[in-house]
Amino acid sequence: MDLPISTTAKGDNFEAKVFDILQTMLLNNELPVNSSHSRIFRKKKYYSSQRKSDIIVDISVECTLPGETEPSLYLMVECKDYKHPIPVNDIEEFYSKTRQITGLNVKAILFTTNILQEGALNFAITNKIRVMRIKPEGEPILLSFRKEGNTTKNVSKDFINAVLALTSETKSMLSSSFLGISFNGVFESIQAIIQDAILN
Repeated sequence: MDLPISTTAKGDNFEAKVFDILQTMLLNNELPVNSSHSRIFRKKKYYSSQRKSDIIVDISVECTLPGETEPSLYLMVECKDYKHPIPVNDIEEFYSKTRQITGLNVKAILFTTNILQEGALNFAITNKIRVMRIKPEGEPILLSFRKEGNTTKNVSKDFINAVLALTSETKSMLSSSFLGISFNGVFESIQAIIQDAILN
């Protein structure tokens, strides 16, 4: 009989999965960065002048311009594999971490297997944290998604549907293993959401 996996081990496994995906994409030149001048790390420490100590980031990608010694761009990645919706305080903590890494051009992306509380997603979008949901192993291809008849002016139906997909328990009609969102729009690939992070 298989023993139940601990919460910590479950989170570590998801983090390792995201790391492997990003590392493979980086090695295969599938990310919108210069692969020969970029490095990926797991659990790297960054100094916080506010804490006077280090902050540990789940996954980070450091991009350095040719001829420079220090990175010019950092992608900070947080990974969450919860059974329950991600609460707003988790997003606030991630935002605080990225703000404490002073003097760096930091872009933040959250990878999750579950939905977020509505307030958590609102906080992420408002503070330019990209959110990418990855379909868990064994789950049907459908992500949570609900068709919404009415849309407000200047807000696309796709955007409203993506918000619902990331905050609603309702099963759906979106056939994708990935669903991401930022203040700029909706994304169905990791490449697209990282490109959005780097360019905006």
